[in-house]
Parts: sequence; structure tokens; C-alpha cells
Amino acid sequence: MVAQYHAVQLRETKSFLRRSLENVADQQLHVRQLFTATIVQIVYGRKVENMDDEYLTTAQKAVEGFAETRIIGKFWAEYYPFQRHLPSWFPGGNFKQVAGYYRPFVDKMVNMPFEATKTQMVDGTAPDSVARNMILGVQDKYAGTDLYEEYDVIARNVAGVAYAAGTDTVRILHCLALVLDANGPAQTTTAAQWFLIAASLDTELQRKAQTELDNVVGQTRLPDMEDLDSLDYIKAIALESLRWKPVLPLGIEHMVITDDEYEGYLIPEGTIVVPNAWAMLHDPVDYPSPEEFKPERFLKNGKLDPTIRSPVTIAFGFGRRICPGRHLALNSLTLFVASVLHVYDIKPHIGENGEPLSKSVKATSGVLSIGALYPGSKI
Repeated sequence: MVAQYHAVQLRETKSFLRRSLENVADQQLHVRQLFTATIVQIVYGRKVENMDDEYLTTAQKAVEGFAETRIIGKFWAEYYPFQRHLPSWFPGGNFKQVAGYYRPFVDKMVNMPFEATKTQMVDGTAPDSVARNMILGVQDKYAGTDLYEEYDVIARNVAGVAYAAGTDTVRILHCLALVLDANGPAQTTTAAQWFLIAASLDTELQRKAQTELDNVVGQTRLPDMEDLDSLDYIKAIALESLRWKPVLPLGIEHMVITDDEYEGYLIPEGTIVVPNAWAMLHDPVDYPSPEEFKPERFLKNGKLDPTIRSPVTIAFGFGRRICPGRHLALNSLTLFVASVLHVYDIKPHIGENGEPLSKSVKATSGVLSIGALYPGSKI
């Protein structure tokens, strides 16, 4: 299933390399456009030419609302549930104002591209896409039945979740609360930025990766998907990029539906459980010296060590809610790492004191941990 999207991933990665060469000042924008364009083309078959595309701006506003409401304890109604019955103008009713403001953007994000795909299918112009295939599947199985409307809604929500995950401004949306896993393309975009920051501070890492790329790929072409299996150090860099600075330090909360017990502790039905992804990905038992960006931790004798816990088992959610697109996302991230290091050297911006500004490794505070590429950083 993932292999059918390799051509899109390769094409958009090459476009990213070209944009980075033509305009070195907007690296964060180029990274965002790479993963955004990839997911929008996969989900809806639409080619994204720039970040002003209506599909993207709509999703960005919808995701702003998600980020606005993700801060635990932000609204009084969380502490005083009776306030949900009060009007929005009443003190403490601001959560209704926030929801009312963002609801139209969420509705448009879910419905506009899905309906456009349906229209293209009627016209015979719809390109192959996830949305098109889901529409065909629902029509074939449920057309004319009482279940058609229900499954049509499910299909458009699934498409909308993947679409938003790849297009959001703050790189989160991992997947909205309906089918909602916590990660996906957003995870990939942010991990890619953390990789650029880490690599800019470690010329030895770049040298090792480029030596492996020269040995496996050579110097006359770009890496492709078939090369990735032989690029163990590159794959280790991608895994470390997921582990080092998780985009969502506290994962999506879940509610226990029956009494449960863990290591002697009773977790009563109705308890809200918030997974501490940061702590798990920085556990010194699994990852010694966890604050260091150290791809070698995943290698043994030059090959990936299967005894080391993969960050994928944490960074992309858990259980039934684990991100279904994690394999696609990891492929995109690994190809990005390989392609960037095969073509460019990554250098940090040097401040007035002669020190790299990105040595402080700044990130956003709050719910999300997003790395900031300094304007002068160069690849």
C-alpha cells in the first residue's frame, strides 16, 4: 500500500531540493511545503504549487483551533462542567466562543476537498487518491442502503484528518479526535526540522551520513526508495529525529472505559490518561544520554539493532489509535534525510559572538515542541 505513493514522495522531495537551492532564506517554508504537498496529493490528488493554496489555508485555520483547545486546563468548563450549560457571553463560557469561531473552518476543511473529489469523479477528471478510492468503496458497498450516509461521513472525516495532519501551520494535528491518532505527517514535518537543527551542529554526523550515501547511492544520482534499506546510518538519523524532541511531549489523552490495573495501581473507569511521550523517549534505560542527538544508539556493527526500542512505537501513538500512516511518514522522513545530506552541507547561523545561534536548540513552549530554524541557517 505504501509503495504506491513512492513516486509522489520522490517527486516532492526533488522539488524541495530545487526550492532550497533557489531560495535559501525560507527553509522552514520549504520543509512545510514538502510534506504538505505530499500528503495533499496522496489524499486528494491535488498538486500544491504554493502555500497560499485554498486547501492549505483552510486547514491551517482549522488546526489553529485544535491547537487552541489542546492546552489542558485552559477553559473553566474543564473544572466546572456545569458551565457547558451557560451562554457563551457568561464568564467562563469562552470555550463556546472558540468553538464557534473555528467550527466553520473545520467543516470547510472536511467537506470542501471531499466534495470537489466527488465532482471530479462525476466529470471523469478525478486523479487517483485516497479520497477517490474511499468514495468508490463506500458507493460499491453501501449505495442504496441505510448505512451509506454514515460511511460517507466516516470517509470524509478520515480524508480530512490525514489532510489536516499534513497541512497545519504548527505541525501538529496528528489526527483529529474522531479517528484521531496523535501523529502522522505533522510528526514528520517537525522531526525533519529537528534533524536540520541537529545536523547543523554536528559536522561529523553529516560526514558519516555522506560517506554512507556515496558508498550506496554514488555521486551521479539522488537517493530513491530502493536505497533506503541499505542506508542504516540514515535510518538511524531519522529514528533519532523522532526520539530527540517529540512534537507532542504529552500525547493525546484517552479515557479508561473499564477499571484497569497497572503494576498494582487501580485505574478507575472514566480516568483520563495522558501518555508522557517525552519521558518515554528520554528514558535513560532505553536511551542512554537521552539529551544527546546520537543516531549510533540504534546501530550495532553498522546495522539497525532490533533490540533497541524504536521511537516509532511511542512517537506515533499507541494501540488502536496508533497512526495508520506511520510507515508512509517514516519513509518520507528517511528519504528527506538521505536527499538533503546527499546534496547539501547544513550550516548553522553564526551570531555576533561567533557561536552558532542554534546551539540553544530553542523550541516552542506549551502543548507542542517545535524547533525553530534560525533565519540564517543554511543548507
